[in-house]
Amino acid sequence: MEAKEKTKEQRIKEIADLRKKYVDYNLTEEAISSDEILYRNIVENQTEFMVRWLPDGIRTFVNDSYCRYFGISREEAIGSSFFPHIFEMDRKALDNKFAVLTPENPVAVGERRVIRPDGTIGWNSWAYRAFFEANEQLIEFQSVGSDITERRRAEKHLREGKEKHRLLFETITQSVVYQDANGNIISANPAAEKLLGLSFDRLMGRTSVDPRWKAIHEDIAVVWEHLGLPVWYARPCLKKDRIRTMLKPDLTRAEGGMS
Repeated sequence: MEAKEKTKEQRIKEIADLRKKYVDYNLTEEAISSDEILYRNIVENQTEFMVRWLPDGIRTFVNDSYCRYFGISREEAIGSSFFPHIFEMDRKALDNKFAVLTPENPVAVGERRVIRPDGTIGWNSWAYRAFFEANEQLIEFQSVGSDITERRRAEKHLREGKEKHRLLFETITQSVVYQDANGNIISANPAAEKLLGLSFDRLMGRTSVDPRWKAIHEDIAVVWEHLGLPVWYARPCLKKDRIRTMLKPDLTRAEGGMS
């Protein structure tokens, strides 16, 4: 009953006092045990951010990396909420993630956007652990995170690049066919399907030397020489039951030039 009557400020002070020996840099190393020195060094020297906080978001502990990243002092962080650092549109998803944590499943991970000191949006990856009392009452969280802004930016550029390639691949008038190292057709654009008269499903797995194709000439270079074009200019192109020698759609006279 007494615990329920404690104010938020009293709870913060109690938890902060328990960790004072780990964060008070005025203490001499002679005054604390070797285990405590090791713990403090691990927490304070790691590059990941570490923060402990109450269910309402009030921070009770932060390490130096956390303070540097969010541009605040330890004194400013402890006793204040970290919620203002969270990108508003991600707040509900974060609340939902915490709501399902239980003593049996106290750990969650996730990526979320944060407001950085300069006002820009950054991305963090966090691992969360909830702590419960014996009666399963939630009392505190611990979070360890890192900045993944550059990774997310690179992934965004990669997605955009793939989308541009996809649009180009699907809309250009030139026929494009991709083959794997064994010569099997693995991709073809709509222009190639139209030119070859076959759907992509029927093209899949065929090769340039598939017995179902019928070559109009064994040496394609001879065809191009007959047309007065340089040999390196040649490209084989499949069409139904024969191979056409085409680089542009209007260079179809190869069929009539050789038999």
